[in-house]
Amino acid sequence: MKIEDLKKITPWQEMKVIEKSRELRMVFADMAKRIEVPALRETDGNDTQAIFHYFDTCGSADWYVFEADLETGEGFGFVTFSGDFDDPDAEFGYIDLFDLAKSARINLNLHYNVDGKSGITKKQIHLQRYGDREEAVASRIFGIFEKPERRQIEDMQASLATKKLLIRSRKWQMQYR
Repeated sequence: MKIEDLKKITPWQEMKVIEKSRELRMVFADMAKRIEVPALRETDGNDTQAIFHYFDTCGSADWYVFEADLETGEGFGFVTFSGDFDDPDAEFGYIDLFDLAKSARINLNLHYNVDGKSGITKKQIHLQRYGDREEAVASRIFGIFEKPERRQIEDMQASLATKKLLIRSRKWQMQYR
């Protein structure tokens, strides 16, 4: 990866600090050398490691980027606003890396996955988020697990419909007690 491309997606306030510090410039240059950025949709169906980790310095939001187009600034990854993978608002999707770089609160983790083996993977996020019970859904979304049988999908849909009915029933009972 070119160092100029990495500068484009690094938050501006962090770049100011990096440019003033010789040690951070070395870490930044090393990061640019070791990272190979997969193109968008290149890792579909593969359990790959996140290549970038952005974090909110004033909150607990985290962005894990798995693929990116450095010309347009579009990336695909996972975002959690509470720092917890179980957060109902956390999701996989497309991220505008240029927008992240414009924010004064967001930083790029320069020490993320230095060895190339310790980065979080799509499968790890999915298992922490859903556990084994959602393998059928994961296979349909990411293609990283075995494909479920048609009957398994129907059972999951019936189970979900039953749970929704029970929740509505409990809400009604609590309301009219």
